[in-house]
Amino acid sequence: MDPNFEEQIKSYNMPVVIDFWAPWCAPCKSMKPALEKVQEEFQDQVAVIKIDTDEQYELSQDMNVSSIPTLIGFYEGKEVGRRVGGMSQRDIHAFFTSVQKGELIKTMDPRNRNLRLLAAAALFVLAFMNGINWLVL
Repeated sequence: MDPNFEEQIKSYNMPVVIDFWAPWCAPCKSMKPALEKVQEEFQDQVAVIKIDTDEQYELSQDMNVSSIPTLIGFYEGKEVGRRVGGMSQRDIHAFFTSVQKGELIKTMDPRNRNLRLLAAAALFVLAFMNGINWLVL
């Protein structure tokens, strides 16, 4: 991460949420009204930095942002959570609440997610091969 940007995050006297977005991104556009409402609610409690990934490509790469929209939460200068993809207002609110409290937001790591998908696919194949009724599944 760019040391200047890291210092900028640490300079806030409150938790920080970084919103990585782009003008052409449909999920970013659909999430914008909900994000603005939540941002307004947390106005004096959580700082929000909006990063246009088209204009700040290198920063996006440094922050390991591979999809947008992406929200990254920082508490006392340390990353506590990351959410990728469109979110409902309720989910955005929950994210901001966790960041505000400094709670580590746990997500499923890709390896665990892939293992679960593989296990589900195996169960469906076994069910199909044994003639189990699809309605039961």
